Parts: sequence; C-alpha cells; structure tokens
Amino acid sequence: MLAIVPARGGSKGIPNKCLRLLHGKPLLLHICDTLRQVPAVEKIVVTTDSDEIATVANLHGYDTIRRPAELAQDEIPIGPVAAHASAQLGWRGPVGIFQPTCPLISAQTITEAYDRWAAWGYDSCGFVTPETHLLWDDLGPLYESRVNRQELNGQYRELGVFFTRQIPIGPETMDPIIGPLHLPFVVPDCEAVDIDTHADLETARRALGRKTIEFRAAASKTVGSGHLRRCLQLAEELSHHDVVFRFQPQWPRWARDLVAERGWENRYVDPDVVIFDRLDTSINDVASLRAHGTKVVTLEDLGPGSDLADLVVNELYDDRRRGVLSGPRWAVLRPEFVGLPPFLVRDSARTVLVVFGGTDPANLSGWAAQICALESDVKLLVGSGSTFGTVVPLGVEQVSGSVAAWMSQVDLVVTSAGRMAHEAAAVGVPCVTVAVNERESRHSHCPGILRLGLWASLPDEALQETVRRLLASPELRAEMSATSRAAVDGRGGRRIAQAIEALLEDR
Repeated sequence: MLAIVPARGGSKGIPNKCLRLLHGKPLLLHICDTLRQVPAVEKIVVTTDSDEIATVANLHGYDTIRRPAELAQDEIPIGPVAAHASAQLGWRGPVGIFQPTCPLISAQTITEAYDRWAAWGYDSCGFVTPETHLLWDDLGPLYESRVNRQELNGQYRELGVFFTRQIPIGPETMDPIIGPLHLPFVVPDCEAVDIDTHADLETARRALGRKTIEFRAAASKTVGSGHLRRCLQLAEELSHHDVVFRFQPQWPRWARDLVAERGWENRYVDPDVVIFDRLDTSINDVASLRAHGTKVVTLEDLGPGSDLADLVVNELYDDRRRGVLSGPRWAVLRPEFVGLPPFLVRDSARTVLVVFGGTDPANLSGWAAQICALESDVKLLVGSGSTFGTVVPLGVEQVSGSVAAWMSQVDLVVTSAGRMAHEAAAVGVPCVTVAVNERESRHSHCPGILRLGLWASLPDEALQETVRRLLASPELRAEMSATSRAAVDGRGGRRIAQAIEALLEDR
C-alpha cells in the first residue's frame, strides 16, 4: 500500500498546524512515524505545498511531492490531491490516505483495518468514531426521537484515514475516494482525535502524554477512609492518565466497593508513578520501585521511605525538608467543601458541632460533647459517623449526612487535629482542634485554627473555657473565619496533580 500524508501549509483553523509541536515533535511526524510500523505500507510520501513542511519531512527521511497551487486551495477535496501523488509516482495499487490531524491512530489499528478491508473485498475503508450527540441542521433535528446518548447507534463521525483499491488517474481524478462497497472501521475511543481546533490539539497533547498511575492507600476500620478518599479525589484530577488502585489485603469490603463505585480498576500494571497515602513508608517500599525506574509520590509521610521519594506532599506538617510540599495550600478537599458561599459569622452564637471523623475509637466525640454540654445555653450537635459508635450525653442531637452542610449551619466546630480541620477552614467556620494521638499533635494547620493539643493532657476546663470564650466573641470568630478560609482555597488537589504531571514529563 502507498501511504499518502497530505500536509498543506495553509491551514486556517490552526495556522502552521502540521508543524505544531505535539509531545516533543511536529504533528506531521506522528502519523508518519506510525506508518513506518505498519507491515502493509510499502512507501510513505508527504504531499505538500510548503517548503518548510517538505524540509522537516525530508530531514526525517520521508519522501515528498510538491503539490501544485491549484491543489492547495481550501475547497479542494482530498481525492484530487491523492490522485496527483499517485500519478507522480506511477502508483497503481492500493492507496491509504492518512491525515496528520489523526496523530493518535496506532499501527495496530491501521493493520487490523487493512487486513479486514483487504480480506473482505471492500472497495474502500474509512476510519470513524461513533457519534454520541443528537444532531441538528438548519431545518431541525436529524433524529426521529430524543434518546439518551447510550442508545444512539448507527451514526459515525468521519476521521482522516481512508483506504481505496486504486486512486483513479487521468481525466477522472475528481472521482471520490469512497467506493460502492465501503467499510466504516470504528477506531478505539482513545485514538479518535481529529485535530481541527486548538481544543482538539490540547486533547491530543494530553492523550500523547498519557501515563500509568497506581495509587496505594490505607483504609481500615481503625484508619478510616480519609486516605483513600484523598486518593480518589486526586485520581479525578489525573483521570486523563491510566489510573489504577492497588487493592490492599487488609482493605475492608467497603474500601473495594468505594473504588469500584468511583469507576477505578484494580489490575496489574507497570506504573510510571506510584502514589502512597498510608502514613510512613519504608525504605524498601520506595527503593524497590525506583530501582525499576518508577517515580514515587508519598502523601502525609514521615517515614524513612519519604527521603527517597521523588515527591513528598505533607498537607498537615510544617515539613522543612528540601523538596517537600507542605502546608494547607496542598489540602485536597472533597467536592462538597469547594466553592462554598461566604460563611456567616453571627453576633449571637450558641451552636457547636463536635465531630471527630469516621473512626474515633476513644469516643472523643462523646467526651468533648459532654464537656461542651456543661454550658447550659449551648446547642450541641455531634457527628455520628464513627466506626466504633459515638456515645453522647442524653439530650444531645446526633447528626449525619453532609459534614460541609452541618459546618455551614453552626457557629463553632470542635474536631480532631486531622484533615477535617482544613475542611472546616474551607467552609470558613471557626474551628478548635484536639489531637487524638501523639502524631496528630504534631500536625501544623493553617492560620486561624485554634489548636488545644493532645486530648490526654487537656484539662476539661480548658476546652470548656475555649468554647465559652469563642462563642462570646464575634470579632474573634470573624478573624478566625477569614484567616483560615483564605489559607485553604480548594486548589490543593490541582496543585498536587500539576506537580505529578511535572514528574511524568521527566520520565
């Protein structure tokens, strides 16, 4: 088969399109280099009217044919251009036309299509992708009934690749390249990009940079779901890559179900980067991966393995180690905490939410609630999401559902010294933290959050007096609200994703 690559210099949608750099090389060369891997291709030729395009093609070992000006106009279809190239070469056999605007088409797809087309006796073949939108023209809808896109079938969008038995040469060169018996060949979704606009160019750029990312997160009855949920949120930021989750033997069923519900897979891969979110990594955890050339990212990691990682992100620590990204600007928030309206600081305050996360084995929610309940004029709400079961004083209301919604309705939050403090900051609700354990006592939260230290050494009176003082001072609460909310802006997940993208660029 003769492979013709039409590369006109006068593109209007994206000027100089064929020479736009895409993942390290001009757009033109992506399809040309792919064609070199196709067994059925005997010869590759670039037909162009541009000296610059011809020079680039020749420098990379591709033959070129100079296209006359009359065949380089906007309105000229591809048939006469292919016929001219065939005539210049005296080619009489099968011809393939491969537009440079389809840089993601693989050699395997071209080979599969060619073998089917050649074996089944079709006159021509055109690459297509299913059209999953309801179409209209100036006169109205082009469909008989409105259906969901999943039910659409039999409609396809044409891509820029065609095979034909032989291009007519001579007076009939204006004949179409589509024969009476035509094979529409459906290409994989990941290859179905045809670049006409700058948005298409960006789509192709991201697809060509696609890597494999593996998450390894902690999740259990005692640890809770926070680590896993952070990874799920980061996975969505990186979803244009091939993202997988490594199921851990100690994971409970709910953790596996949560990953599956969010659409991610557990399968063996050779990852370009592994992301750990399980507290302290070991030297072996990281060194064994890096020995194979795999990049390693760790989150909330103070273990010895973090010294060997390519990237360490510690949202909850003031980590001064070189190369570590630390502090509240790296907080990864769930969607319910992002973009909320301004928090209303009331002059008259009496509602307190006590919530110590989803595990709370020491029942600190119950402990803090009992202390706060000693204030007779306090309306107390207690989050009831504890894995171990929260025991609260009689008469105290337990609430469930959206934590962000409850935080938005109260005047003060008392919580553990974990990530929930940054969620409170994102809402703007004044927040007091009590560390559940020694590790939490080392957490360094954003400005505006009042930290009372480790619960075991905190006198009950200190917590009670703090709550009383804050409820009585709208000025102090307003300052806490403004300061903490300014420090947690909801873009931490995007920042981490960008840092990971930079790592992948280097691989």
